[in-house]
Amino acid sequence: MTQVLFNQFAYTDRLTRGGFTPEQARASAEALETAFSETVATKNDLDRVQTALKADIDHVQTALERVQTALKADIDRVETVLKADIDHVQTALKADIDHVQTALERVETVLKADIDRVETALGHVETTLKAEIKAQSAATEARLDAKIASTESRLDAKIASTESRLVSEIHSTVYRGGGLLAALIGIVALAARFWK
Repeated sequence: MTQVLFNQFAYTDRLTRGGFTPEQARASAEALETAFSETVATKNDLDRVQTALKADIDHVQTALERVQTALKADIDRVETVLKADIDHVQTALKADIDHVQTALERVETVLKADIDRVETALGHVETTLKAEIKAQSAATEARLDAKIASTESRLDAKIASTESRLVSEIHSTVYRGGGLLAALIGIVALAARFWK
């Protein structure tokens, strides 16, 4: 980069007239001169960078155009291959679908005949089962009523016994819990005194 011309004497004089001490004015002038000499670019510097940057951009643009042309050719080739493959797959799928459809029609005919036979057999079984279920349900209902009554009596006795035990344990737990609470309060009070 080119160095910028800077009149250190005039700058120091102006700062001194503005209220700076001579030492402050010299230090400021030296710092400013150092900054100008290390960091300021001139118009010629910028023109050189701009010219180099434009050349680089032109080079990249030319390379991108070549890549774009190559990619378009590749895409066209792939598209042609894919169209041919799709046509082949479509033809094969149509043949497979026709074959499957014919097979399904045969299976449907066989299944319809089997369903008709099963429905007839199920009708006979249903009639027989209804009669058997009706006969067995009356006997089962009587046995269940007796078992329910017996179970209710046993449950009532167990509920009363469990209720009595729970009340006793609750009273015991409350009594023990009160003692533990008093001990805990004492420990907290003692700890509070210790930490003060």
